[in-house]
Formats: sequence, structure tokens, C-alpha cells
Amino acid sequence: MAALATLRTLPMTATLLIVFLDLGLGRPEHGRFLESRSSDLCQPQRTIKGEPYYGSCKCKGGNLDDGKNCLKTALGVDYELTGKQGKCRNGECILNNITRGCEGKPQQVPEGSAPPVGCVYYCGITEIKYNYFSVGTKCQHIIQGSQRVNGTCQKEGDRVICKEQVSAPPAC
Repeated sequence: MAALATLRTLPMTATLLIVFLDLGLGRPEHGRFLESRSSDLCQPQRTIKGEPYYGSCKCKGGNLDDGKNCLKTALGVDYELTGKQGKCRNGECILNNITRGCEGKPQQVPEGSAPPVGCVYYCGITEIKYNYFSVGTKCQHIIQGSQRVNGTCQKEGDRVICKEQVSAPPAC
């Protein structure tokens, strides 16, 4: 019987604690927050190299703090509409400025791996840079939403982009 009485008081205690904290009575002195007012309302979308990345810089409780990592779908240097990394500033995800680099032999797609979307690969630890896969590398091109077509990396101006593989018309 004593165990049953204890089980009945636990929900009441939990309810009182939630009301106490919800009223703000559990906040630090002078109303200072220990973390961003919106951090409990927004959850990171994914983790990259151990760092959390948010899918939006706006949350129900307001904007995420400036400098938080974010992800945004945008056109890249290879004209593919894919997720890009950025930092939150005033509620907007501002994309990181990435320059061309990765000197040396171009990276190869690992044997047996699915073709990458687009023809860009990234390198660097503290400063992220990009370069292009070699012309002729098999790739995937996003045509709409999540629809993809197989292609090959082709040079176009100073860029390398994924172009859909089109069968040649029959010869006459």
C-alpha cells in the first residue's frame, strides 16, 4: 500500500515542478537565461563533424543566437540545389563563403559507391574549400525536388557540372 501511495504523489510532484518552472520561478537571478531562449524549442537537424546544425534560424520562441550552425538548400558552384552550411545571423541562415582549393590530384569517387550529386567535393578542416571531380566522373543531377538522373561531369566554362546522360539518336 505504501508503494501505491508513493506512485500517486509522483505525478502531483511532477506537475507542481512543471508549473513552478513554467512560471519562470526557476530562472537564474535577474531573469538571465543559461542558454538561448529558443534552444529548447529548436532541435538540430543533423550533426556534422560533431557540431549540431539547425534547419532554420527561426524558432517558435524567436531567432537562434547569431553564430549558430545552420543548413540551407541553395544552388552550389556546380548548379546543384543541395544543402549548404552557414551561420545564423538575425534569424537568417547566411551561407559560409567557400573558395576553390584542394590542390593536388582530384578526389576520386570510391569504387562501388553511389555517384555523388553534382561534381563538387570539399576538403579542409579549419577552412573548407572545394574543387571539382574529374571530367567524365559519373554523377547524379537533381532535376526537380528529390528526382535525380544519372550523368557525367562535364566542363562548362570554368566550372564542372553534372550533365544528364542522353543517348545519341540513331545514325542514318
